Formats: sequence, structure tokens, C-alpha cells
Amino acid sequence: MSKCLHTGFNLFCNLDETTPETSLWVVPHSHNWGHLDIPSLVNEHGERLPTALPVLTKPGDIAFSSRNMLHGRPTHDHCWESGLHSSKSASN
Repeated sequence: MSKCLHTGFNLFCNLDETTPETSLWVVPHSHNWGHLDIPSLVNEHGERLPTALPVLTKPGDIAFSSRNMLHGRPTHDHCWESGLHSSKSASN
């Protein structure tokens, strides 16, 4: 895999408390993995990637992450993204 050279960050401003079903999910340290074959990851592991964690927040919380971190809302739109790469999962 080649190293992803995109820079920037995602900013999440939450108006409501989130739960695992409504939150954004991230895969820690995935911003260091470079370009990913996201459809293959989802096909191999399913919509809930094994190391993914929900970003649980309260109203008014703000969260930052690298835009290259693998992130998504698998329970809502079945989509994972990283940098400029995104893919709908096979179940969508």
C-alpha cells in the first residue's frame, strides 16, 4: 500500500448525544496505513470492522480526526471512507 499524502482533518460538532447505532465509527491508527482497498475490508470483515470504535459524544461535544483515518457510519449509510476514497459496502 502506498502512503496517503492527503492532509486535513474532519471536525464533528454534535448537537445530540450519540449511541453506537447513531455515532460515527473510526478505526484507530488507520491514518498510517496509506491507501486502502475499502471494499475488500468490508467484504472480509462485514460492516462493523473488527477494530472500529464508535465516537460517543454528548450534545455540544466536538471531535477531530485525520481525514485519512478510516471512518464511517456503518449502521446508517453502510459507507466507510478514508481520505478521498469511499465505498458503499456490498450489503447496500
